[in-house]
Amino acid sequence: MVDHFDPSANNFLSIEAFTGPDGTGESLGVFQSLPFNFQRNFEYFMGITSSRQSIGSIVYRDLSSATGCTLGIDDIVFARR
Repeated sequence: MVDHFDPSANNFLSIEAFTGPDGTGESLGVFQSLPFNFQRNFEYFMGITSSRQSIGSIVYRDLSSATGCTLGIDDIVFARR
């Protein structure tokens, strides 16, 4: 994530992995961002991995747009064995 601002813990971001395409199938897990200001260094890493190679899709959610921040997603990397 680029330019994430959440020092008051009210603007969480989340990523969730699913077994199927487009956020369908079984949820493999969800991760929420930490409540800090990441604007100073501009980057915050959120990643998902699976040793079973079962990820079919990942859904990103901005749970609250109350801060008016402009967020960017950069350097999406896919790997296969």
